[in-house]
Amino acid sequence: MKRGRVTEKTSKGLSTVGVNDNRRSPEFVDLLGEHGTQVFSFIRASIRRDHDAEDVYQQTVMAMWEAFGSFQTGSNFRAWACQIAKFRILRYYDSQRGRRQFSEPMLDLLVESRQEPARADDRIAALRRCIAHLTAADRQLLQERYMDGSSVNSLADELQRSSQSICNSLRRIRAKLFRCVESQLAGGTVS
Repeated sequence: MKRGRVTEKTSKGLSTVGVNDNRRSPEFVDLLGEHGTQVFSFIRASIRRDHDAEDVYQQTVMAMWEAFGSFQTGSNFRAWACQIAKFRILRYYDSQRGRRQFSEPMLDLLVESRQEPARADDRIAALRRCIAHLTAADRQLLQERYMDGSSVNSLADELQRSSQSICNSLRRIRAKLFRCVESQLAGGTVS
């Protein structure tokens, strides 16, 4: 049997149908349209560089299309798609000589968070509120490191600080944001 094809018994005998059966194309397009942004957000949260995240997203969509025959209509498309994305992210980092930003257990947690969209939306809103309460210097450091993709070494050079000092600052900011978000989700206030 050729890869990517299945044999289906019909009233007229056996026919070979692609796993990505064109009769389900509208269903795939609708589900991707509904959940594609969340899948890309999951990938983007795991891969720092925009163009690499976009490449991995394209590879993920292709893999999803190829595997769509295994998707059970009515089940959680976002969870299914994020599982495929997780393996594409791991493959990406393996190709980058093991420079993973997240461990596989951490990626599993990210996948789980995508299965609860309302909770994820609440978490994002809380994170935005918490970031707004950071000092301007801390917000700028986050912007340059995570949004602009600057390396720790380039930030250290730019700010005339040691790389260790930059890492310590980022660790402190992440911990502060984590505590703030958890407090927000528990019904507390931004501190």
